[in-house]
Amino acid sequence: PFTSTNLLYILRNLDVTTLLLSGMISNQCVESTARDARALGLQVVMVSDATAAHTQEDQLSAEQSCGRLGLVKDTAFLLNTCNPSSPLTLPRSSSLLLRICVLRTEDNPVYGACILPAFQELFREAGREGGREGGVLVELVDWLVKKDEYPPRETWEEYDGFLIPGAMASAYYQDAWIEKLKEMIRSLHDEQHRLVGVCFGHQIIAQALGGKVEANPLGITCGRREFTLLPPFPSSSTSSSSPSSTSSSLYYHHNDIVTIPPSPPLPAAAATTAATTAAAAADGNEIDVCRTAVAAATAAAAAVAIIGSDRRCPNHGMRIGKHILTVQGK
Repeated sequence: PFTSTNLLYILRNLDVTTLLLSGMISNQCVESTARDARALGLQVVMVSDATAAHTQEDQLSAEQSCGRLGLVKDTAFLLNTCNPSSPLTLPRSSSLLLRICVLRTEDNPVYGACILPAFQELFREAGREGGREGGVLVELVDWLVKKDEYPPRETWEEYDGFLIPGAMASAYYQDAWIEKLKEMIRSLHDEQHRLVGVCFGHQIIAQALGGKVEANPLGITCGRREFTLLPPFPSSSTSSSSPSSTSSSLYYHHNDIVTIPPSPPLPAAAATTAATTAAAAADGNEIDVCRTAVAAATAAAAAVAIIGSDRRCPNHGMRIGKHILTVQGK
């Protein structure tokens, strides 16, 4: 619909940023519209029970493809979510649409089944605390890496970030799926994709990037643990009008800890940027200024800062560059 028409011009003049897609044929017309819209910077929501294909298999294939491009929701969800006065636009309170790739590390029927709902609720609570009625609209795209299910490399740019949750395994196990996940972590770091690790995710990121994870010699830790924040991290609950907090707390249950922090290599993306900056500065005869700026930028891209520690655990979380964040619990 965007080819040889002024549809995009009209949508932009109406300040429309999200399209709800319905009609026939799901795996042809609807899916191609979704791809074109995303390429033009629009958000898309495929209405699953307002679209149809020749076969059920074609319908499911289209829903899977559109799910990687945006959201797939039914009419009941949209009627309950959309602003009644503007039914074709998602409400501004939910306009923050994030697509997060979850690299799920557990298929246990109890623990594994709770991972996605738990994080979805966490995002909703974060949105409400931030003043967004209804929470933050987040699409969690599930890939069960423990069963060798991975997002294709060419789709990585479609995600706003990647999330590695907890697992019943240990990061130092030599299972094939763990080694493969470490390779992906190194690639995500090299390309500076946003990555968050929680519990096992925290530990395997450390292990993949040159750190060391071991069983805690003090044994299993369970429950709410308060720990000391290390500079420059203030407590998230600290307001600008109150003194900086020196401690925070996490809920967790684990046996392993990061005993040696990682020493990740400089991401290739940062190295390329540094080389470009150096060339530009050299042309302008600003060599000394360039060297200082490039050294600072490249060091920051791979710098590791530990968030906090306590007597049972020296590393409760890390920030690596500006693209990786890990925590031992939640």
